[in-house]
Amino acid sequence: MSRLCPHCGTKFEPAKGNQRCCGRKCYMAAYRAANRGRIAKHKAAYYAANRDRIAKHKAAYLASACRT
Repeated sequence: MSRLCPHCGTKFEPAKGNQRCCGRKCYMAAYRAANRGRIAKHKAAYYAANRDRIAKHKAAYLASACRT
């Protein structure tokens, strides 16, 4: 029994009965598309909670990149 991948439209043979996408890349792309808002909220909350640590890391990276 072959199926069509909902993301890319490729015809594939599922390895298990509940497999919906043809491969990992398509699964991840479909997941990101379906959960775009939730992922954006999570990223914003993470950045807000770790703003100082991210700024220190970025400054250290830029300082080392400028020396070379």
